Amino acid sequence: MKVTRDRNGLLKALDYPEVQIRNQAVDALVELRDVEGLCKVLAHDSYRAEAAELLGEIGDRSAVSHLLRHVEGSDSFTKDRIVRALGKLGGSEAVQTLRRMLKDDDPLIVTTVRVTLFDMDDPEAKQALWDVGHI
Repeated sequence: MKVTRDRNGLLKALDYPEVQIRNQAVDALVELRDVEGLCKVLAHDSYRAEAAELLGEIGDRSAVSHLLRHVEGSDSFTKDRIVRALGKLGGSEAVQTLRRMLKDDDPLIVTTVRVTLFDMDDPEAKQALWDVGHI
């Protein structure tokens, strides 16, 4: 499917009551690899994990602050995707958040954070693991 819709229309469609319309809007934003649009998709619980994963793949660091706003309060699956995206995007703000998440109540999230920090090519990430005794 060729995406020819305008971006503002897609963003408005995210609030449409019909699920099919919302799904098509998200699919179009994904196809467009629209970072700003996908950052707005993060506000919708149903699509947050998918948007986070794609934002990590796109690699635009402008998404970090948007991802950070949605870590708390997300379910474990979504939080896992946000952690992985933050690891791919990197930067001090992402590492500091991941450092704090080493104390998360969910042991699976802590494991994902440890692996993510370890895999990051960032001395600050390695130091975060060292400081809390995970290396």
